[in-house]
Amino acid sequence: MERVDFLVVGAGLAGAALATHLAASGREVLVLERGRFPRHKLCGEFLSPESQALLRNLGCEPDIRDLEPARITATRFSVASGRELEFPLPGEGLGLSRYALDALLYARAVAAGARVEVGVEVTDVAPGPDGDLVVQAGGRAVRAGWVVAAHGRRARLDRALSRPFMARAHPFMGLKRHHRPRSGPEGARLAEALAGHVEIHAFAGGYCGMSFVETGEVNVCMLLQGGLPSVGEGAPWARVVAHLSAANPRLAERLGALEPSEPRPWAVAQVPFTPKEVHRGGVLFLGDAAGMIAPLAGDGQAMALAGAEALAALLRAAPGRPGPAGRDRVAEAWDRAWRRRFALRLKVGAALQARLLEPAAADRTLRWVGAVPGLAGLLVRATREG
Repeated sequence: MERVDFLVVGAGLAGAALATHLAASGREVLVLERGRFPRHKLCGEFLSPESQALLRNLGCEPDIRDLEPARITATRFSVASGRELEFPLPGEGLGLSRYALDALLYARAVAAGARVEVGVEVTDVAPGPDGDLVVQAGGRAVRAGWVVAAHGRRARLDRALSRPFMARAHPFMGLKRHHRPRSGPEGARLAEALAGHVEIHAFAGGYCGMSFVETGEVNVCMLLQGGLPSVGEGAPWARVVAHLSAANPRLAERLGALEPSEPRPWAVAQVPFTPKEVHRGGVLFLGDAAGMIAPLAGDGQAMALAGAEALAALLRAAPGRPGPAGRDRVAEAWDRAWRRRFALRLKVGAALQARLLEPAAADRTLRWVGAVPGLAGLLVRATREG
C-alpha cells in the first residue's frame, strides 16, 4: 500500500495553500482533488486585503497582478425598504474569479513540490497499521501519517466520518452566475455605479452580492434561506430574477441591467453554517470543512488561507509518523488555534446575517450603522479579527 506523510483532501484555496506551505518546507505531500482545473466555484470572489497578504506569503502576488483583478474600495448595502448605505473598505479588495484563482493556487502547489491528483474523490479515512490512517480514494487505499480534509462545505467523507452537522437539515441555498452589463445606457450606468464597489442587496430570506471580476464580468452570488419555494426549485433563471427583483428595488435595477454570460447558474443546496468540529477520527479539518462564515462578511477566502498558514506551522514541526498520541496532541492544538482565531468572527457574521435576512431588522441595522460614526468599520474589523 502506498504511504505518504501528509495527505490533503481537496485542492481548493485551503488545501492548495496548505500543500504549498508544507511542500515548500520539504515535506512530502499528496493532494487528492475530486474536481479538475480550471473550474468554477460558488463564491463571492472577493479577495480582502487580508487575503492578498496571505497570498503574498505563498508567492502568488505577481501571478495575481498579471490577471488584472478588479479593484474594489467600497461596499454598498441596500435593503428591501429601499434604504442604502455605502462606506469605504479598510483597504483595497480585489475581484478575482475562482476559475482563475483556484487554477493559480493548484499550479503553485505543484511548483512547490506537492503531488496533486485530480478527479479522485476521498470517501473514507480509518485507523490503519502502525498508527497510520488509511484513506480510501478512487478505488485504492493510501496510508498517511496525517490527513487534512479541506474539501469544502460538505462531502461524502463527512458522512463516512459521521460528522454531526451531516445529520441536520440546513435551510440555505447558494446560487452564482457571471453576468455582463447590457449594451446601451442602462448597462453603462450600472458599470459606472458598480465600478470599485462590492454590493450586497438584502431581501426577505436572503441577499445577493455582486462585484466585477478580472474578466470584466459581474459575479452575481446569492444566499437564499429555504431556497426558492415561490418559483420552484430548478426554475428558469428569468423566473428567479423576476422573483428577486420584486424583493428589493435596487436589486431589481441591477439585475435588469445585466445579462448572463454563462450557460447556467451554479447552485449548492444544504449550505451549513452550524458549528463544526475541527478534528475527528484523526482527521484535521480546514477551510469550509472546519466552519463557514456568513458570506456577507467577505472573509471566507481569508479564513481558508489564514487557516492553512496556521495549520502548516503546526504540521511542519510534527513527525511524518506521529502515531495516535502525537496526532491527538496536534489536533488539540489546532482546535485551540482555530477557535482563538476564528470563533468571534463566525459569531459576528452569523448575527449580522440573521438581521439581514429579515427586512425590518435589516432596515434598522442600516439606519443604526449609518447614524453611528465608525460603526461600519468596527463591524468590518469584527468579522476579520479573532
